[in-house]
Amino acid sequence: MKRYHLLFLLPFVLVTTASAQNFLKNPGFEDWGSDGLPSFWTSSTNSCQKSTVTHSGSGAVKLVNSQIFGTSIMGAISQDSIRVSGSTFSVKGWYQLHPDGGDGLAIFIWIYGQGEYAGLTGANVLDIVGTKDVWTAFALGAIMTPGTTGDSAAVDFWIMPDSASDSWHPGTYVLLDDIVLDNTVTGITRDEFTSPSNFSLSQNYPNPFNPSTQIEFTVPTRSHVTLKVYNIMGQEVKTLIDQDLQAGRYKADFDGSSLPSGTYLYRIQAGTFSKTSKMTLLK
Repeated sequence: MKRYHLLFLLPFVLVTTASAQNFLKNPGFEDWGSDGLPSFWTSSTNSCQKSTVTHSGSGAVKLVNSQIFGTSIMGAISQDSIRVSGSTFSVKGWYQLHPDGGDGLAIFIWIYGQGEYAGLTGANVLDIVGTKDVWTAFALGAIMTPGTTGDSAAVDFWIMPDSASDSWHPGTYVLLDDIVLDNTVTGITRDEFTSPSNFSLSQNYPNPFNPSTQIEFTVPTRSHVTLKVYNIMGQEVKTLIDQDLQAGRYKADFDGSSLPSGTYLYRIQAGTFSKTSKMTLLK
């Protein structure tokens, strides 16, 4: 781990349209399969249920934390390989958050291109904390690499651990309904990506990776920083940083040579700042 002196900046454009196509299938969680999951959605931790407490219609999804043999399993649901088109995208919808302890909700949007723009062309994450026992709207825009377009996308919803204890609580649950993925952009804050006076955690690069990748972050004041990697079961697989750091821009190297292919989460905690993002190891 060492200091670095260049942070790649991703400019953005705020776009609004009167109407746009919803690229998601089964966005209101009305259709459910025999496997107990909403049609066209997947859950890597098998930790979601149908809820009759809805924002509209007759169905919503309930993400629940569970515990198996003393191991906490996070609530999670995703839809990937979504066919999209355009150069700007956002995911919007409605949620309720009922935390036990300080658990929160993380919402991810991923945009991928083909041909000239092959690979990851846009991404963003929204971390939500605090009890919301009524239906509350959210909006998250993808930050796109300038000049690129998207052909496919993925959206993910994860219950994230209490930042104070770095652990999940079995009593936490989240309700989601009426999710929209379209080619508008809303809710982007530029400061996090341009100002070294703020805490930030950037998307790892490259992503997907094999077997190593770099994670960049900024620290505006001297702070004790922890940067940890977890598997999708919420189990810690590596502590990259656990020390006091002076203000500056940093990068940490992560080597996944000893790990199986799959999705991993990395989480930074620095003072009161915490943020989580996702990366993919492909061997």
